[in-house]
Amino acid sequence: MTITDEQILNFITKVIAPSALGLGGHYLKRKLLDNVGDEANDVLDEIGVISSEMKSLTDETRFKRFLLFRSKNEKGGNKTTSVILEEVKPPFASVYHDYQKLKMDGYYADMVKDVVSSGKVVIQTAAMPKDALLRRIYEAENICSSKVFLLCNTKKYLYYASISTKDKGDLTSFERNKVELRMEKIRGIFEKYRAAIGD
Repeated sequence: MTITDEQILNFITKVIAPSALGLGGHYLKRKLLDNVGDEANDVLDEIGVISSEMKSLTDETRFKRFLLFRSKNEKGGNKTTSVILEEVKPPFASVYHDYQKLKMDGYYADMVKDVVSSGKVVIQTAAMPKDALLRRIYEAENICSSKVFLLCNTKKYLYYASISTKDKGDLTSFERNKVELRMEKIRGIFEKYRAAIGD
């Protein structure tokens, strides 16, 4: 599945230029895309790189779903998370609209804390608590495992990526290297825009 214009606009306003949301909404989003200046071209180039890295990983490894998430850093419970970009291949279907402002339960919130502290987490569906929201989601989608990677953590927002597979078994060294290289490249782009996305 190719990343849609809607996802690109969403990504620009939530990652590259989040202040646009409060200054004119869709008009400013469209202006960002319509602008032919160097800065707009750089932004679109960066999104193209991220999209290409996501597609490459889903094409060349057993991870057929790649989701980029954004969560607001706030104290207290009822935290939410939203998909801002996705790349999916069969047998997966799009979940972009389903995972907007998804409320985290305790297990999900703890998993996100682990991602922040260690940089990445490996999740095995069978090892999660039976009542965990993420386990119920994964079982409904027949996901065996996933890897979750920290992309950028700012004062306002946390950005992270999840790659999922329905296949069992260990990764090959090629797949491990591919995942690490792709994530590092995407992480570098998020770090480049750190000032704009919440610090």
